[in-house]
Amino acid sequence: MVSMLPLGYLKRQRDGNLDIVEIQIHPRRMAFVIGFGTAPPEGVILPWAKLAQTEVGVSSLAENCRLYANRRFMTWFGSAWTSFYKDQSRHAIESIQKAVSLLPELDEYFGRGAVGPHIKCVCQVIDPTSGQLKSSIRSS
Repeated sequence: MVSMLPLGYLKRQRDGNLDIVEIQIHPRRMAFVIGFGTAPPEGVILPWAKLAQTEVGVSSLAENCRLYANRRFMTWFGSAWTSFYKDQSRHAIESIQKAVSLLPELDEYFGRGAVGPHIKCVCQVIDPTSGQLKSSIRSS
């Protein structure tokens, strides 16, 4: 489980907001997914804590997104059972190259809020009247 935690955080300040990008590694196979979102200046209030903007991770954001190799099937970048007989090092390089080629979709999200064809966003809000967590999915 520890290996699935974010490998690294990339953060940048932009117009008072904090753009966050995390790379998550799959716990059982050679695969990764890119999680990202924007933390507001006031931080995030969760049912169990109030996090300052600098303490926020992608999973604690009201809208947290992931960049997938294939959004429809939520396919991570990297090896799958079908790549068992392939050259693993070449396959790893191809997976990284594919992820890099899709990074303009992250720029579009951070710049205009656009959700590209490889992105899936989960939006979560606590309803102030009922106190219940409401979730929705935003994708193209």
